[in-house]
Amino acid sequence: MKVLIEPVPILSDRFQQALEELKEDTSKASEMEHAIKHETIVKFEEDPVFYQSLKEKLEIIIEDYTQNRIDLAEKIKQLQMIVHEIRDRPNIARQMGLNPSELALYNTLNENLEEIYQADERQFVQLTYEILESVDSQTSIIDWQYKPDLQRQIRRNTKNILLEKGIENRNKIYDKIAKNIEELLKVHFSSY
Repeated sequence: MKVLIEPVPILSDRFQQALEELKEDTSKASEMEHAIKHETIVKFEEDPVFYQSLKEKLEIIIEDYTQNRIDLAEKIKQLQMIVHEIRDRPNIARQMGLNPSELALYNTLNENLEEIYQADERQFVQLTYEILESVDSQTSIIDWQYKPDLQRQIRRNTKNILLEKGIENRNKIYDKIAKNIEELLKVHFSSY
Protein backbone atom coordinates (compact mmCIF):
# COMPACT_ATOMS: atom_id res chain seq x y z
CA MET A 1 0.00 0.00 0.00
CA LYS A 2 1.35 3.42 -0.96
CA VAL A 3 0.86 6.40 1.35
CA LEU A 4 -0.25 9.36 -0.78
CA ILE A 5 0.07 12.02 1.88
CA GLU A 6 2.42 11.63 4.81
CA PRO A 7 0.65 12.76 8.02
CA VAL A 8 2.14 15.83 9.69
CA PRO A 9 1.74 16.21 13.48
CA ILE A 10 -0.27 19.20 14.69
CA LEU A 11 2.63 20.51 16.75
CA SER A 12 4.98 20.43 13.76
CA ASP A 13 5.90 23.74 12.15
CA ARG A 14 4.97 22.12 8.84
CA PHE A 15 1.35 21.39 9.78
CA GLN A 16 -0.11 24.70 8.55
CA GLN A 17 2.02 24.53 5.40
CA ALA A 18 0.79 20.97 4.72
CA LEU A 19 -2.81 22.17 5.06
CA GLU A 20 -2.25 25.05 2.68
CA GLU A 21 -0.81 22.66 0.09
CA LEU A 22 -4.11 20.77 0.00
CA LYS A 23 -6.33 22.13 -2.74
CA GLU A 24 -9.75 20.91 -1.62
CA ASP A 25 -11.46 22.18 1.53
CA THR A 26 -12.78 18.69 2.19
CA SER A 27 -9.16 17.44 2.22
CA LYS A 28 -8.15 20.20 4.63
CA ALA A 29 -11.04 19.36 6.96
CA SER A 30 -10.23 15.67 6.77
CA GLU A 31 -6.53 16.25 7.50
CA MET A 32 -7.33 18.43 10.52
CA GLU A 33 -9.93 15.98 11.78
CA HIS A 34 -7.52 13.05 11.58
CA ALA A 35 -4.66 15.04 13.13
CA ILE A 36 -6.88 16.08 16.05
CA LYS A 37 -8.10 12.52 16.58
CA HIS A 38 -4.53 11.27 16.53
CA GLU A 39 -3.38 13.94 18.98
CA THR A 40 -6.22 13.26 21.43
CA ILE A 41 -5.50 9.52 21.40
CA VAL A 42 -1.72 9.74 21.65
CA LYS A 43 -1.61 12.50 24.28
CA PHE A 44 -4.68 11.50 26.32
CA GLU A 45 -2.74 10.16 29.32
CA GLU A 46 -0.72 13.37 29.55
CA ASP A 47 -3.81 15.48 30.32
CA PRO A 48 -7.05 13.49 30.25
CA VAL A 49 -9.25 16.47 31.08
CA PHE A 50 -7.87 18.64 28.29
CA TYR A 51 -7.78 15.96 25.60
CA GLN A 52 -11.22 14.58 26.54
CA SER A 53 -12.69 18.05 26.13
CA LEU A 54 -11.10 18.32 22.67
CA LYS A 55 -12.37 14.88 21.72
CA GLU A 56 -15.90 15.90 22.72
CA LYS A 57 -15.65 19.16 20.75
CA LEU A 58 -14.48 17.21 17.70
CA GLU A 59 -17.37 14.76 18.02
CA ILE A 60 -19.83 17.66 18.15
CA ILE A 61 -18.29 19.25 15.05
CA ILE A 62 -18.46 15.97 13.14
CA GLU A 63 -22.06 15.38 14.24
CA ASP A 64 -23.11 18.94 13.37
CA TYR A 65 -21.54 18.65 9.92
CA THR A 66 -23.05 15.21 9.31
CA GLN A 67 -26.50 16.51 10.30
CA ASN A 68 -26.04 19.60 8.06
CA ARG A 69 -26.22 21.98 11.03
CA ILE A 70 -22.95 23.56 9.88
CA ASP A 71 -21.39 23.87 6.46
CA LEU A 72 -17.85 22.92 5.41
CA ALA A 73 -16.48 26.43 5.99
CA GLU A 74 -17.80 26.45 9.56
CA LYS A 75 -16.44 22.94 10.15
CA ILE A 76 -12.99 24.07 9.01
CA LYS A 77 -13.20 27.17 11.22
CA GLN A 78 -14.12 25.09 14.29
CA LEU A 79 -11.43 22.50 13.54
CA GLN A 80 -8.86 25.31 13.28
CA MET A 81 -9.93 26.53 16.73
CA ILE A 82 -9.22 23.07 18.18
CA VAL A 83 -5.84 22.96 16.41
CA HIS A 84 -5.09 26.36 17.93
CA GLU A 85 -6.03 25.09 21.42
CA ILE A 86 -3.65 22.16 21.05
CA ARG A 87 -0.79 24.30 19.76
CA ASP A 88 -1.39 27.00 22.38
CA ARG A 89 -1.50 24.67 25.41
CA PRO A 90 2.13 25.35 26.48
CA ASN A 91 1.51 29.11 26.30
CA ILE A 92 -1.62 28.81 28.41
CA ALA A 93 0.33 26.86 31.03
CA ARG A 94 3.11 29.45 31.02
CA GLN A 95 0.63 32.34 31.43
CA MET A 96 -0.74 30.59 34.50
CA GLY A 97 2.74 30.10 35.94
CA LEU A 98 2.72 26.37 35.22
CA ASN A 99 4.47 24.00 32.88
CA PRO A 100 2.43 21.59 30.72
CA SER A 101 2.83 18.75 33.25
CA GLU A 102 1.59 20.93 36.09
CA LEU A 103 -1.28 22.12 33.88
CA ALA A 104 -2.52 18.52 33.64
CA LEU A 105 -2.75 18.34 37.44
CA TYR A 106 -4.41 21.76 37.56
CA ASN A 107 -7.01 20.63 35.01
CA THR A 108 -7.78 17.49 37.01
CA LEU A 109 -8.19 19.45 40.24
CA ASN A 110 -10.28 22.13 38.58
CA GLU A 111 -12.62 19.66 36.88
CA ASN A 112 -13.18 17.58 40.02
CA LEU A 113 -13.45 20.44 42.50
CA GLU A 114 -15.03 23.33 40.61
CA GLU A 115 -18.48 22.72 42.14
CA ILE A 116 -17.37 22.18 45.74
CA TYR A 117 -14.26 24.37 46.07
CA GLN A 118 -15.05 27.98 45.36
CA ALA A 119 -11.67 29.17 44.17
CA ASP A 120 -10.27 31.27 41.37
CA GLU A 121 -7.54 30.30 38.93
CA ARG A 122 -4.76 31.56 41.20
CA GLN A 123 -6.03 29.44 44.10
CA PHE A 124 -6.20 26.33 41.91
CA VAL A 125 -2.64 27.00 40.73
CA GLN A 126 -1.58 27.30 44.38
CA LEU A 127 -3.37 24.04 45.23
CA THR A 128 -1.55 22.35 42.34
CA TYR A 129 1.80 23.55 43.66
CA GLU A 130 0.99 22.48 47.22
CA ILE A 131 0.10 18.97 46.09
CA LEU A 132 3.23 18.71 43.96
CA GLU A 133 5.34 19.89 46.86
CA SER A 134 3.68 17.38 49.21
CA VAL A 135 4.54 14.44 46.93
CA ASP A 136 8.00 15.57 45.85
CA SER A 137 9.87 13.35 48.30
CA GLN A 138 8.04 10.29 46.97
CA THR A 139 8.30 11.09 43.25
CA SER A 140 12.01 11.82 43.54
CA ILE A 141 12.70 8.20 44.56
CA ILE A 142 13.81 6.00 41.67
CA ASP A 143 11.03 3.71 40.40
CA TRP A 144 8.49 5.11 42.85
CA GLN A 145 5.73 4.17 40.42
CA TYR A 146 6.45 0.48 41.14
CA LYS A 147 6.40 0.85 44.93
CA PRO A 148 2.92 0.54 46.47
CA ASP A 149 3.98 2.14 49.77
CA LEU A 150 5.12 5.30 47.99
CA GLN A 151 1.98 5.39 45.87
CA ARG A 152 -0.15 5.12 49.02
CA GLN A 153 1.83 7.98 50.56
CA ILE A 154 1.24 10.10 47.44
CA ARG A 155 -2.50 9.50 47.66
CA ARG A 156 -2.47 10.19 51.42
CA ASN A 157 -0.52 13.43 50.97
CA THR A 158 -2.92 14.57 48.25
CA LYS A 159 -5.92 13.86 50.47
CA ASN A 160 -4.29 15.68 53.39
CA ILE A 161 -3.80 18.83 51.30
CA LEU A 162 -7.46 18.72 50.22
CA LEU A 163 -8.50 18.26 53.86
CA GLU A 164 -6.27 21.14 55.01
CA LYS A 165 -7.94 23.38 52.43
CA GLY A 166 -11.32 22.54 53.95
CA ILE A 167 -12.56 20.99 50.74
CA GLU A 168 -15.63 18.87 51.34
CA ASN A 169 -15.11 15.15 50.63
CA ARG A 170 -18.41 14.90 48.76
CA ASN A 171 -18.98 11.48 47.15
CA LYS A 172 -15.51 10.40 48.24
CA ILE A 173 -13.99 12.86 45.77
CA TYR A 174 -10.66 12.72 47.65
CA ASP A 175 -10.13 9.11 46.52
CA LYS A 176 -10.87 9.94 42.90
CA ILE A 177 -8.63 13.00 42.85
CA ALA A 178 -5.80 11.24 44.66
CA LYS A 179 -5.90 8.36 42.18
CA ASN A 180 -6.04 10.73 39.19
CA ILE A 181 -3.12 12.75 40.55
CA GLU A 182 -1.13 9.56 41.11
CA GLU A 183 -1.76 8.45 37.50
CA LEU A 184 -0.71 11.84 36.15
CA LEU A 185 2.43 11.78 38.27
CA LYS A 186 3.28 8.37 36.77
CA VAL A 187 3.05 9.88 33.30
CA HIS A 188 4.91 13.13 34.04
CA PHE A 189 7.22 12.42 36.95
CA SER A 190 8.27 8.80 36.61
CA SER A 191 11.88 7.80 36.97
CA TYR A 192 13.07 5.19 34.54
